[in-house]
Amino acid sequence: KVHVPDRAAEEARSFLREGSLIALRELALRRTADRVDVQMRTYMRDHAIRTTWPVTERILACVGSGPHSVRVVRAAKRFADALRAAWVVAYVETPAHARLTDTDRARVAETLRLAEQLGAETVALSGQNVSDEILRHARRRNVSKIVVGKPEPRPWPRRIFGTVADDLMRGAGDTDIYIISGEESPNVPYVPPRRPRGLHWPPYARAAGIVALCTGLAWIMFPYFDPSNLIMVYLLGVVLVASRSEPGPSIFASILSVAAFDFFFVPPFLTFHVSDTQYFGTFAVMLVVALVISGFTVRIRWLAEAAGQRERRTAALYALSRELAGTRGVAGILAAATRHIAEVFHGRVLVFLPDAAGALKPQASSGGYELDATETSVSRWVFGNNQPAGRGTGTHPGAQALYLPLVASRGTIGVIGVKPTDAHVLATPEQLHQLETFANQTALAIERSLLAEEAHAAQVRMETEKLRSSLLSSVSHDLRTPLAAITGAASSLLETGDRLDPSTRREMLETIGDEANRL
Repeated sequence: KVHVPDRAAEEARSFLREGSLIALRELALRRTADRVDVQMRTYMRDHAIRTTWPVTERILACVGSGPHSVRVVRAAKRFADALRAAWVVAYVETPAHARLTDTDRARVAETLRLAEQLGAETVALSGQNVSDEILRHARRRNVSKIVVGKPEPRPWPRRIFGTVADDLMRGAGDTDIYIISGEESPNVPYVPPRRPRGLHWPPYARAAGIVALCTGLAWIMFPYFDPSNLIMVYLLGVVLVASRSEPGPSIFASILSVAAFDFFFVPPFLTFHVSDTQYFGTFAVMLVVALVISGFTVRIRWLAEAAGQRERRTAALYALSRELAGTRGVAGILAAATRHIAEVFHGRVLVFLPDAAGALKPQASSGGYELDATETSVSRWVFGNNQPAGRGTGTHPGAQALYLPLVASRGTIGVIGVKPTDAHVLATPEQLHQLETFANQTALAIERSLLAEEAHAAQVRMETEKLRSSLLSSVSHDLRTPLAAITGAASSLLETGDRLDPSTRREMLETIGDEANRL
């Protein structure tokens, strides 16, 4: 900007106003506070400080599969706006997550997507206890306020064991807990129709078979071992069932083991009648131990599966990033991205990019992607609004595919559509986050390639201009010498033509002719 000396004082008065200085001071203080906050959290982490230092406001909203999670997110957004604080929305995936219905899974994904649209940072945690994971994350992020939903009235089990809100209030310490009532009725996202699932009997049949094998082994050992030692055989069978099935079959195996032990090895034999009342204590302890072992085994197996899923997601992201980093050209990047996404999410992938006129056109596909007018309109809406739409979302839920914007540093550069062949794919927050990460990596790779092409074109233009300048300089030098000779000879002829002898005049004319021929 050019400042005119005569107007410098006037410009200074118009810019350096009290309101402008106050705004600049606030911006400077905010940047300073953010930097100091990062330093404080680093210090707390390095010195293993577990308590919360409420020096700045940070809000953590806890959401679940309930219908009132949307209200919790909106309440946290209002708190964050009022306090001008950063806010995080967390969802904890426990072993019970595997038993959620498709509607509940879709509701969780829709809630996290809404939180991202409102400007929150979303995290998906894994653990056995929701309140413990929330409190651990709150201490790690130095959260000052936790927002949870009000638990629905339930019968006696919840009154005995408590709720997540109760556990948070007991372990929050200096952190404030806000409980939001669930009076609002949020829209339930679209879920593809699914046939009601009945009792899956094969795992129960396998559990009964394993208990039968344990009974046979115990029958062989019965003449040589005390009956109390035979309980170990049944506990081993319960562990085997729990390691390969869901909680239902493992509980069934625990109860069936107690019944089989009573029927075959407690006098009077081959009847459920018990002659000695001390065996009732044995049955109770055996049942409790079997249930506890089965529960721990199921949880360990779930944690192992969750760790395996995280490892596979990390490996898939690493493979995609490595291939995108070594690929040149938009066509190669799109081919690599569609192939990886189709393999990971078991579906068909289509990428849209704008043409020279700005119209969105299909550019790459994994094959078998049927595109109709509805799908095309959804992709255009996503490109224009920079928001996800399509399957499993609240916008155009009837679409066959889920469409995500390809967002780079310069804005939305395209749209990617994923049409999974399995209805359960893209039904969990982790899968949606993974797909969004894939889309972001693809967008950055495309932008990098476009910038490289623009830089190459600029380099070519610069080299062309340099060559043009060199050619003009060379040509101008070659033209300057003959023209100077012609001009000199012609000037001499004009000035002293009558006084020159014929030979000199002829020589000058020959010079003009030779230089003209040279040109």
